Amino acid sequence: MTVKMKKLITLILAAIMLVGAVVTAAADGSPFTDVKEKRWSYSSIVYAFEKGYMDGVGGGKFDPAGTMTRGMVVTVLWRMEGKPGVEFKNDFTDVKSGKYYSSAVIWAKDNDIVNGVSEGKFDPNGKITREQLATMLYRYADFKGYDVTASGDLSKFPDAGKAHSYAKTALAWATGKGLIGGVKSGDKDLLDPRGNATREQFAAILKRFDDAFAEEPEDYSDELFSQLTDHFKYFGTFGFWSTELDIYPDGSFEGEFSDLNMGATGPSYQGETIISNFSGRFGGVKKVNDTTYSMRILELSYEVEPGKERIEDNHRYAYTEAVGLARSKEILVFLPGTPRKNLPDKYIDCVSFLMPPDFESLSFYGLFSENDNAGFAGFER
Repeated sequence: MTVKMKKLITLILAAIMLVGAVVTAAADGSPFTDVKEKRWSYSSIVYAFEKGYMDGVGGGKFDPAGTMTRGMVVTVLWRMEGKPGVEFKNDFTDVKSGKYYSSAVIWAKDNDIVNGVSEGKFDPNGKITREQLATMLYRYADFKGYDVTASGDLSKFPDAGKAHSYAKTALAWATGKGLIGGVKSGDKDLLDPRGNATREQFAAILKRFDDAFAEEPEDYSDELFSQLTDHFKYFGTFGFWSTELDIYPDGSFEGEFSDLNMGATGPSYQGETIISNFSGRFGGVKKVNDTTYSMRILELSYEVEPGKERIEDNHRYAYTEAVGLARSKEILVFLPGTPRKNLPDKYIDCVSFLMPPDFESLSFYGLFSENDNAGFAGFER
C-alpha cells in the first residue's frame, strides 16, 4: 500500500468518526457531545447556550464538570448585558488588551460589579469561589435595578463562618433567592463559600437568575425619562459655581461644570476657570415610591480628561470631574409634589433658597447624588 493511499484511508476514517460524533450529538438533541439529555444540568446548559451566555470549550464539548474562572464569569455577565462597548484601561496589571475577557472586566469594574483580588490584580484565570460568584451576581442584580432585599438564613449552614465578611450579604441574598443551595457532605448541607463552581452549576444558576427576575420589570426608564425635560442645576455656595445637566428620553445626558476664579494667578495667566464638559447615560431605574425613583450612572465620559489644563488669552482653564455626579453611581429623582418628609435633609440644604421656609412639598423636579451631597433643581428649558 502506497503512502498516499494510507493518508487517504486515514482521512476517510477521521471524517467517518467526526460525522458519527455529530450524528450522535444531534440524535440526543444536545448541542454538546458531553451533555446528554438525562444529565441533571441538561436544560440549564442548553438554556445558557441558546441565550448566548455560555459557549462550549471546543470540539463540540461543554465540559460541564470543568471549573469556572473569574474571567469566564464576568464575560457571561457582560454578554447578558448585551456586550456594551468600553474603552480599555489598565485597571488591573494582569488584564491585558485583546483577551476574551478584557472588555468584560473593564465594564464590570466600571459598574462596581467586581473588584480585584488584591491591589492592581484581578486574577482572570483564577478559579472562582462560590462566595465570589454570589457577590458578582448580587452586584449585577443591583446594577440592573432588581430587588436585592431577599435574605436567607446563613446560620443553618454549619460552615457559614468560613465566608468572608464582604460576601455575607450577597450569600444571604443568593440563598434567599434560591440561586445557590447547599452542598451535600454526608448528612449535612454546607454553604462551602470557598469552594469552586463548575460550569454546569453556573449554567443552572443563570437559569434560576433569569427565572427569578423574569416577572420583575427591568426598570422604569421610559416612565421616568419621558418626564425629565427640565434643565437641571446644582449650585455652589453663593452661586459662584454650578453644574448644569440635561437628560434626554433615552437616558443619555450632557452637562458642564464651571467655576470662575479671577483671583488665581500664575507665570502665564491672570484668572482661572475650573471646567468640566461631560456626557453619559442613566439606567437601572427603580421606583422607590409614587414620587421618588432611583437611577444609576451607567456611563460617564469627558470631553477633556480631568487633570488636563490649557492657557488661552492669559487665562488658565483647568479640567476637573463632573462635580455633583462623579462620586456617585446611584441618583435619587424626586417628582414635583414629593412630600418634604421624604426629602433627605442634605438635599433640602442644597435647594432651600429656591423654596419658602415652610414648604410642604417639592415644586420642581429634583436630583440628589448622595455620595456627592449634591442636590439638583429642575428648571424649564
